[in-house]
Amino acid sequence: MDDKLKRSVQSLCDLREAPCLLLNSALSRPIAYGLRQLLDRVPGKAFDVVINSPGGDIDAAYLIVRQLQKRFGHLTGFVPFWAKSAATLVCLGMDELVLGEFGELGPLDAQIDETPPGGRPSLKSALNQFKAIESVNYKALEFFNAAVSLIIRQAGVDVATAVSMATPVTKAASDPLLSQISPEKLGESTRALEVGKDYASRILKSYHGWNDLRTAVFVDKLVNGYPSHGSVIDLEELGRLGFSAREPDKDEAPLLDDMMTVLVTATKQDNIDLFVPEAEQALAEVASGNQ
Repeated sequence: MDDKLKRSVQSLCDLREAPCLLLNSALSRPIAYGLRQLLDRVPGKAFDVVINSPGGDIDAAYLIVRQLQKRFGHLTGFVPFWAKSAATLVCLGMDELVLGEFGELGPLDAQIDETPPGGRPSLKSALNQFKAIESVNYKALEFFNAAVSLIIRQAGVDVATAVSMATPVTKAASDPLLSQISPEKLGESTRALEVGKDYASRILKSYHGWNDLRTAVFVDKLVNGYPSHGSVIDLEELGRLGFSAREPDKDEAPLLDDMMTVLVTATKQDNIDLFVPEAEQALAEVASGNQ
């Protein structure tokens, strides 16, 4: 399967006559730092990136975007299958983004490590704390309104009296739930979400020229606006959000489909490979042989 994936990426590279990076891995600092040696060997201004990743280190994602933007005049990203979480940030750093038929991005809500001592690894969305508070507040308001109405009907008192009677009852019902939310964890979640917001804002303003308002609306939706970390952000949803992306053309489409069929059944993601057009490779070999 690894060979089939590489053949498809090489075919895309030859078709577009541009060097191409296959980024098929969770993102980490070592990967971000290791890219420098690969990229130093790449000629030309146009550069393609095939992105397939569940996410990973958001700081590494930003470092990858910064390296690519500094080195190349035009970046085209291809997503044959998925680029979730931190990998979505990499996609935002592309000058042109191409999603295959089943290509998808994901929300930028950070993941917090909540692995218990000696337990299995467990990551949870940093939004969970805020969603819990929102849910308790909503239920408390429902309870309060119902209690006020019931007191008025049953006791025959005025609204002000009913409100004063319903308030302590509502507080007694909601306080035990709110007390389970850790201020320390809430602060940790806030910081984690702010990191993603900051990086996304930098990228959109610096590399796409977006203004403050457009950036703020887009980033808020990307971080806070989806019901789960796994929510699908496809080509149509990106269009609704105002981020430019396109379908693959008739020549690119079958190559992205081939990649997708491999990636959807892959048991591991650890390919970081650089491809150059075979014609350029042949010329380089000839030049090397003449020296």
